[in-house]
Amino acid sequence: MEPLLQIPSLPIPLLVALLITPLCALLLKNWLSHTSPPRPASEQPPRKLKWYRSGLPIIGPAIEFQKAPNVLLLKARRELGDVFGLNLLAKRFVFVTGPEAHRWFFNGDDGTSSCELAFEKAVQELTSHLFGNIMFVTPGWPERARKVTVTGLGTLQRLTYYTGIIQDEVDRSLAAWAQLGAVDLFRECSRLAMTLQIRCLLGDDVSEGFPELKDLYYDFEHLAALPEVAQFGWFPSATARRFARIRKRMFAILETVVNERFDRPDEHKGRRDYAQFVVENCPDYRQIVPAHLLSLMFAGHVNTAGTMGWNIAHIASDEALRRAVCAKVRSEGDPFARGADVSSMTSAGIAIAANRAELPLVDKCGRETNRLYGILILVRAVLKDTAFDGIALPKGTTVAFSPYVCHRDPLVYTDVNKFDPKRYSKAGLEELNTNRHYVPFGAGRHACQGQRFVTIILRIIWTTLFRDFEPLIENLALPEPEYYGALGTPLPKAPVKLRLRKRTEESS
Repeated sequence: MEPLLQIPSLPIPLLVALLITPLCALLLKNWLSHTSPPRPASEQPPRKLKWYRSGLPIIGPAIEFQKAPNVLLLKARRELGDVFGLNLLAKRFVFVTGPEAHRWFFNGDDGTSSCELAFEKAVQELTSHLFGNIMFVTPGWPERARKVTVTGLGTLQRLTYYTGIIQDEVDRSLAAWAQLGAVDLFRECSRLAMTLQIRCLLGDDVSEGFPELKDLYYDFEHLAALPEVAQFGWFPSATARRFARIRKRMFAILETVVNERFDRPDEHKGRRDYAQFVVENCPDYRQIVPAHLLSLMFAGHVNTAGTMGWNIAHIASDEALRRAVCAKVRSEGDPFARGADVSSMTSAGIAIAANRAELPLVDKCGRETNRLYGILILVRAVLKDTAFDGIALPKGTTVAFSPYVCHRDPLVYTDVNKFDPKRYSKAGLEELNTNRHYVPFGAGRHACQGQRFVTIILRIIWTTLFRDFEPLIENLALPEPEYYGALGTPLPKAPVKLRLRKRTEESS
């Protein structure tokens, strides 16, 4: 797709000048209430919330967060303990971490009238610029969406259908990589992940009829986390206008697809893609389906592409590990062996997602990739005045939990920065999961509903690559992850170059 016309940005000094006036009131409000959130009138908490401070007053933490958010969170926990406040100007968070915090955060939204935390409300505040508000304000939809997603992306029958599509696309894509010579690994992983999302969620005809959708989505996700879009989207900067055009075009494509399905049901009867499943099972939610599909494309890509790339990079750049992984996936006993029945592959993927047995080596590597490159922040909104660890949390507070920080706890993980798949024996992984020390897919009622689907995608890609090809990473060392602007699994700060050579019997 040709790149969209880029309108020159305003000069930075002028942009700052235009922004400073409307920000003054916001900064003053934050400064006046900076020492702690408002306390419930009924009681005085025994402890005050400690706010992270650095650099310039008030704006220092926000500036530091823009540069290296992952480093800031580790530093804040080290200096302030398991509960601390973080003021990012446009939004304030109370971070909780540690074993008790893990249980409270993930169990606090249990769907009952007594729950203290809300998932949908917090997510709405942070993603309305992506998907709008319709999914969050329509009565009955959140619970309906949860059920249709679990069924549409998680049952054996439906996953078996997707597995065949996934293997077909992976075979074609990896063969193309091998023909290209050195490829940008993460850019190609992004394209492959989005192609799979479109084919499985929307159908092959959509993939062929709207070829620009993959590149539109790539720009959509890249721009979505930038401050000009996420925090100051109301200001007509060139970046915000470009994002708005991309978003409008993506919604137009999805609305065209959905309206065609609703208006001509007989012509689409028998289709097995996820969009058709939603249309047939949610006839009263026609206006919501496009936003729902975009949100699933987002959720299915934002972590999958990065996890796919980092695992390939770590295995391929470690000679001993690469040989061990290749030996395992090339053995006849591997459940994803060439020519395996798609139903058997699907069942194996479901078992791997559930950790039902000792994981194969490539899947242990995948677990370690999820740990090292975990999501930075998960959020919940406080529904009613409560407290945690003696600190008052009034209604409306946004509570945050960081899988990234959780997965780097030195009391749980030795040598936290080392890529070590041996951590994930069956017993070791069960202990980590039980104690909520390992939460790459979240936990509780709002754990990732597409975990089985994503597990099968990743396993087929990793198996096919290390079984059928000889991979070579050209980088002398893997670059650091870039957490600034990352909405999920971070991408590297510099390109990772990969060469694939088709494996022959002589190279076995």
